[in-house]
Amino acid sequence: MEGCVLKVVYISGPIRATTRGGRLANIGIAMGAASLLQRMGLAVICVHPLAIADAEEDCPNWLEGDMELVRRADAIFMLAGWEGSEGCRAELAVAYECGNQKFFEEAGGYERIKEWMASDSTNLA
Repeated sequence: MEGCVLKVVYISGPIRATTRGGRLANIGIAMGAASLLQRMGLAVICVHPLAIADAEEDCPNWLEGDMELVRRADAIFMLAGWEGSEGCRAELAVAYECGNQKFFEEAGGYERIKEWMASDSTNLA
């Protein structure tokens, strides 16, 4: 396995919700997706757990930090419902600017990631 490089995927999905329960549900969905992608053999960036304590509302550079993580990833994985999130739309725009691979959960994203991984001999999985 020497010389192989893990692909890095940034998870993008809604965090905010009208209720704390909705927010926790969004965080749980993202964490589930991150776990699945990690088991597939990817390195995963998922900032959602940081928002359990409303961190993004208290941190003035939250969004800038997210954008930097998107820039450093090889791909972005858009969770269902991303269209309704201003932050997700901004993350996707950065992924387009950087030429990152883009995968959409609702458009066969997990299967497409498997194909992407299989087509790249530098990936460990």
